[in-house]
Amino acid sequence: MKATAVAEGIYQDESGRFWIRPEIAGRRTWRKLRALKLKYAREEASGLLVAHRRSISGECRSPLTRGQDFASVSEAYIGADCPNSRGEPRDARFVSLEEARISYLKKFYGKWPIDDIKLPSLMDYKKWRTKRVARGTGNRTVEMDWVTLSNVINYAVRHGWVSFNFIRSGRPRLRANNPARSSKAERIQHCRQFAPADGNELNLIAEYFFAGRPASQSIGFQMLFEAFTGCRTSETRRLRMDAANEDQPGFIQGNHLFLARSKHGVNPFVLITEEFADYLGCHRTWHCLTLPESPWWFPGLVLGRGLNTIGVDSLNHALRRATRDLCLPKRTAHGLRSFYATRRRGDGATEAQIAAEMGITSIALLEQVYGSRPPNWQGQKKISMWPDNATPAWHRWKPKTEERKAVA
Repeated sequence: MKATAVAEGIYQDESGRFWIRPEIAGRRTWRKLRALKLKYAREEASGLLVAHRRSISGECRSPLTRGQDFASVSEAYIGADCPNSRGEPRDARFVSLEEARISYLKKFYGKWPIDDIKLPSLMDYKKWRTKRVARGTGNRTVEMDWVTLSNVINYAVRHGWVSFNFIRSGRPRLRANNPARSSKAERIQHCRQFAPADGNELNLIAEYFFAGRPASQSIGFQMLFEAFTGCRTSETRRLRMDAANEDQPGFIQGNHLFLARSKHGVNPFVLITEEFADYLGCHRTWHCLTLPESPWWFPGLVLGRGLNTIGVDSLNHALRRATRDLCLPKRTAHGLRSFYATRRRGDGATEAQIAAEMGITSIALLEQVYGSRPPNWQGQKKISMWPDNATPAWHRWKPKTEERKAVA
């Protein structure tokens, strides 16, 4: 477009219309003014540019941006398989749940510009949404919808369509018994209550899994890995057998196994101890004998080939079946992290060491989730990965020559 500067920051085209060139998303862009006379064009330009500068600090929405509405952004989000903060697509189940929630969110927020979705609007949405809930108060449904709403806005922020997510934090709490906001004592009790009691119970459950088919065996190795390392299931599922460098989870160099931490975790690696190395050797043997074509440490069996990683909820579902059949108390994947913290305390590791090994950002967070170290810890029976007076479950895949060397 050809335009001539007629005043500071104001241009006029061949037809006589006035324009300005603000910087939007790092690029200078043409924006037409409504005014038809230079005097009023100056006033209009001044007001628009002041509001645009205020929008950069999050005070308001810029009048110069062509705001993306919620409906179009949510469609792009679904089309990209609802990627996480690292841009990785989610599994089909997660996408399906997000799509169901977005179907309601679009009915309310569909034409809203993303920049206009702020905290005060959430209670208006709650009032509208709860009228459409058949059972219960609808508070949990609304809170889950709000999470999805925030996910969509975060997606828009990462693509530069908007500058800020105004509802990322500060959302109201609708449920007094919200597990995520329960008391410190309840959270600690929850973690400890669902952890294996000792190495005997852990190996009993592992034997249960190893007695089954390859899908069950994969879950058994996943469970042991999380007990050995304190890793989250999301971190475990990313491990690849073909990892080639430190940036790829599953790569081993010396006595370090590299990970991709979740929840902004620190220390993207675990140390390989002698006992852990013993487990890794047996896992490698199992993988080569059972599913050598799979790139994943813990394959999820699709068409019997294991070309996908294990399901996000597979371990918890399997633990539910195993504890029922073995007449054991409820055990969960998160309980395995508590098992690790307790075991390392028994080994004499400091709270700072344990927090770092588990990828936790602070000692305070470790104690908040898993409890503080009891003052009378010394003298208590230690828990171990091994069962009493027996070989561990993973030795089912230990080469006989190595067993004889160990005995010798």
